[in-house]
Amino acid sequence: MTATFAPIVMLASAGGEPQLIKLDSLPAATAIVVFLLAVAFLAVAVWPKIVKGLDERNAKIVGEIQAAEAAQAKAKAAQTEFEKRLEEARAEADRMVRAARGEAERQAEELRSRAARNRAASA
Repeated sequence: MTATFAPIVMLASAGGEPQLIKLDSLPAATAIVVFLLAVAFLAVAVWPKIVKGLDERNAKIVGEIQAAEAAQAKAKAAQTEFEKRLEEARAEADRMVRAARGEAERQAEELRSRAARNRAASA
């Protein structure tokens, strides 16, 4: 009996009795070499392109985020300026209303005093 170092796999056959399959070392070694060559080719030729594309995409996303943050800061500054001007406009409107009320009260008082003088003159 000769001893072989090749792995042996047992498969069930249709007849119910297991069959032994020998794996030859040459095809296994060839498959490993081809796999390693494929990995090396992909690592040298394909992976750098993938990494470059991912880096470009990352740079684009970072740029868009920075642009969005700048736009948000600009909008916040515009909102603050708007609120400041709105408050100034409200204060000016309040001053104008108070001035108009004061003027109306002054004119009403003047009309009352004229009416009182006219009544006194006609009596």
